[in-house]
Amino acid sequence: MSGLDTITEEELKEKILGVGAAELAKQFRTTALSSTMLASLYENNYENPKITLFLASYSNTPSRILTRMIDECGSELVLQALAFHPRTLPEVLQKLMSHESVRVRRSVAQNRSITPQTAALVAEDSSFLVKCAMVENPVQFATSQASLAEDENICVRTSLAINKKCTPQTWDQLLEDDNIFIKAVMAGLVDMPEEKLLEIADSEDEEWQKCLMTRDELSDDILESLCFSRNKSVALESIQRKILMQDELMGWAVHEDSDYRKLIAGMKQIPDAIQEVVATDKLQEVVAILAANRGLCDSAAKVIIENCADNEVLVELAANKSISEAIISDLCMLDDLSVHEVLALRTDLQDSHLNTLLNKKQILDIVYPLAMKGYSFKDLSKEVTRKLVASELPTIRKFAVESHELEKRDVPRLVYDASRDVRFKLVTNPNVG
Repeated sequence: MSGLDTITEEELKEKILGVGAAELAKQFRTTALSSTMLASLYENNYENPKITLFLASYSNTPSRILTRMIDECGSELVLQALAFHPRTLPEVLQKLMSHESVRVRRSVAQNRSITPQTAALVAEDSSFLVKCAMVENPVQFATSQASLAEDENICVRTSLAINKKCTPQTWDQLLEDDNIFIKAVMAGLVDMPEEKLLEIADSEDEEWQKCLMTRDELSDDILESLCFSRNKSVALESIQRKILMQDELMGWAVHEDSDYRKLIAGMKQIPDAIQEVVATDKLQEVVAILAANRGLCDSAAKVIIENCADNEVLVELAANKSISEAIISDLCMLDDLSVHEVLALRTDLQDSHLNTLLNKKQILDIVYPLAMKGYSFKDLSKEVTRKLVASELPTIRKFAVESHELEKRDVPRLVYDASRDVRFKLVTNPNVG
């Protein structure tokens, strides 16, 4: 606004009554009005609430005028502005702390010119809203923080807990708090110094440790401490989150508690040497988890096949989509129908695998799963085709006649096959002349 620095008292009054006190105080924020004019304006209009609100809100109003207002102005809005004003004297702020209005006392608590003496009065206020307002004030004092850290109201202590300007002594006080919500805030949300977080991790307080685990990021030192927590859920999650060295992995892989061994068995990117150890675990549940692990290496898979007598573990291995062709070949060689049935459902079987499976005694149990998943028998090898064509079971012969390797010498016999399905399938084979 141009010309504000030369404005007269009457012009200023007219603007206050027209625009509004609070809004005009913002417009005049960078304008130095004459203290003489402001004093005269107050003397002539101290009963007008709009004029007094402007003076209580204007940043350059002299302290002597603000001091008079406390006794001469009864408007709560004016007293709120007065309590927040940076030029209000400490003794005036302390007097306002006895006002019945919580809003007035909150404004005192928010005043950035607050002194330790006034802060001490705020810390003893009956309203938690007033205390919380002081916690949010950028100006903090160790004595008032110490008082607020022991306040009976959980909201006050919570507000203090999330305050980034807490002193080390206040951190220590709050770390002794027994309330689980304070622990959750302190350990999980607050930007606490690393050494304090490590104290929580090293403590025997399981509630603190659980709350600490809610943090998105924890250093390796903290996670290493939490790995040895007496609370198993905390320990297991810490092991999962920490970047473990090979010797650490080995230690957990042979832990006496099977839950730790199961955790390692299911981890991604486990070194081959660790997998080979887990593959020999005495508990089959552990081995089954490893068998289903998409990161399973060939050497560990071979150990499982050679040493495991548990059918369920081998089935898990057969269903693992990441195992190599070599491991599939080893599984095909087993005399285990359940394993073969699972293998038959795979989409990555090679002819060598099929030849092995179809040469098993339980050939029907293998052919049916292959047919159900839509496997085309057109690409069967000549050897397998002849074996299926010679089967006594018409269902098997029906699948066999689809093969492009069907030999002409077998066609005359199949033309007169007792099964109509076999004869129909034979007609659809384009290689049969």
